Formats: sequence, structure tokens, C-alpha cells
Amino acid sequence: LHDALPIYVTELTKRLNERMGAVRVHARPRAEVARFFTGLELLPPGIVPTPQWRPDPEQDLPEDNSNSAYAAVGRKPAS
Repeated sequence: LHDALPIYVTELTKRLNERMGAVRVHARPRAEVARFFTGLELLPPGIVPTPQWRPDPEQDLPEDNSNSAYAAVGRKPAS
């Protein structure tokens, strides 16, 4: 969602952080999330909106990508 509606997400994050006290939330676009996986081998399907990461085959997926989080798993490449 950050990639699609950055102004909305920035305001939402600000309001959430005001209410959460010491716990802070930092919304990141996909490109920023991808930096955490530098040097790692991404498992399929890679960095995707959470409903698309290994979904239950019998579950209907949202038709759009308006999800507020990304999911991915990376592993250290075999040497």
C-alpha cells in the first residue's frame, strides 16, 4: 500500500505511532524492503503483498494489491 498511496500511508503511520507510545511503526516501500534481502536467496514467490505469499489454494485472493505489508523469506546461499 505504501507504494500505491504514499501520502495516505505516511499519515496513517504518523497517527498510529502517536497512539502506540514506545513501539514505533515504519512503513517502507517495496524497494526499501528489498534491501533487507541483499545477498540472500529469495524463496518463491519473492517479495509480494502478504496475501500472495504462499496463499491457501482454496482461499480467494484480493483482486487488487492494496495490502499494507510485504512478505518474503530469504536464505543464505549455499557456499
